[in-house]
Amino acid sequence: MKNSSPLFYNSLIAGLITSAILVLYSSLLYIFKVDSFNLFVMMMTFVFQLTVLILGMVFGVLHYRNKYCGGFIDYKNAFISCLLIGINAAIVVSLFTFVLYKFIAPELLQDYIDHTIEMLQKYPTIPEDKLTQIYNEVSKQTPESILMGSVVQLSIGSGILSLIIAAFAKKEKGVFDDEDTNNII
Repeated sequence: MKNSSPLFYNSLIAGLITSAILVLYSSLLYIFKVDSFNLFVMMMTFVFQLTVLILGMVFGVLHYRNKYCGGFIDYKNAFISCLLIGINAAIVVSLFTFVLYKFIAPELLQDYIDHTIEMLQKYPTIPEDKLTQIYNEVSKQTPESILMGSVVQLSIGSGILSLIIAAFAKKEKGVFDDEDTNNII
């Protein structure tokens, strides 16, 4: 890792820390048998995971900016840093989900499918033929398809967050900043 660029290395470390927190949270939900299909739990889990991802990106890009860039970073590098953090976290979290559904608790996948169908049946406005079509699509889900979908969805979400966070994290040198010391002349 010593020969890799600081941008990639910093993003990898921040992404791994972020994903470790998210995997630990998911593991605790599984270990303590929390009803993850409960609407309140789903909302709180979403808020927690989003907060962890945002904080991971913010702290990661600020660490990179301050440690490797002398306190300054342009929008492009801030965006790339955030995006790499998000993609690294997406890959690790998706791999964990794959392992969970494939090897540790395969019954969770069927529970997920059953719960999705049950929720859809509560909406009387969905026509029966559309419900059957959705059921057929949801029933085809495998740990592999969830892995791929999760990586893509989380990466897209990370891209959107990266655009926003980079706008706030960028800090360009002003005309009066000294090149050598990063202090005002």
